[in-house]
Amino acid sequence: MGMWLNLAPFEINLHHISLQVLFIITLFQLKGVSPDINNAVHITALLGESVVFNCGVDFPGDTPVPYVLQWEKKGSDVPIYIWYDLYPPHVGAGYEERVSRVSPNSSYGKASLNLTNIRETDQGWYECKVVFLNRPPSSHTKNGTWFFLDVHAPPRFSVTPEEVIYVNLGDAIILNCQAEGTPTPEIVWYKDENIVDVSATTGVFNDGTELRISNIRSQDIGDYTCIARNGEGQISHSARVIIAVYPYFPRWCYYHGSPHQPNQTGGGEGFLPVRSESNAGQCYSQVVQGRCTCQRGGLPGDAGNHKDRRNSSHKPCQF
Repeated sequence: MGMWLNLAPFEINLHHISLQVLFIITLFQLKGVSPDINNAVHITALLGESVVFNCGVDFPGDTPVPYVLQWEKKGSDVPIYIWYDLYPPHVGAGYEERVSRVSPNSSYGKASLNLTNIRETDQGWYECKVVFLNRPPSSHTKNGTWFFLDVHAPPRFSVTPEEVIYVNLGDAIILNCQAEGTPTPEIVWYKDENIVDVSATTGVFNDGTELRISNIRSQDIGDYTCIARNGEGQISHSARVIIAVYPYFPRWCYYHGSPHQPNQTGGGEGFLPVRSESNAGQCYSQVVQGRCTCQRGGLPGDAGNHKDRRNSSHKPCQF
């Protein structure tokens, strides 16, 4: 013998209807029922955690009767979860493998819902609806229980400045640092481990996300750190602001002479050898400026314009 729903002027065999039809019946039954949002239960959870929305079932007269359990999220057109003991549960899009009815043998109410792997988009209002199929709406003793889920997440950067920024004196730059999280992260700026001093040329704008420096001076050069923090943690990102250095192309001095393998010495005009190589009387020397000389046995030859007259067998260096 089947279970019957007396919904005048119809009688419906519950064993032969679909869950979609039960959903329509549930909507009809709930029409005119006002939820009590003022007595909502507030729950706070961290990103990735699990929560249980504890919702009980108060049977009329303490006598178990057939019922449909329906969970809705405010703003969603379709319930996120529908349960009736004769059918597989309906799970809304985005909640697959994340919502389930808590075991009736647990310490929670029989209509309780378990939500796992919490996402930031899960934040919002949830309503537990218990519909007794053989009772009119006026006899419902437990319906419209509300919950508000507040999802907290530590900060994470969405925009950060480059790690190295080249500038010239007098330039203007903007360092942009943005972070997401719940609660909304606070952004603070440090320069060389000290909080940034706001001045006529340095300022923080757009809720701390932008650090602007105009007319850059030598004292503005250094490491700038953006810190994003909320009640769940903090993160940081650093950018180094340095003076741009133009490419340096060294000049090479080629000289040769006799005897072989001359010893290199430095002479006037600021001669500064960086690297030298010698091989069988040939020497390649990278110099910054000035002149290049070679010497062996105390007999120097001036590169290009001097000849050692004391010993003609010792030839001067030539370019």
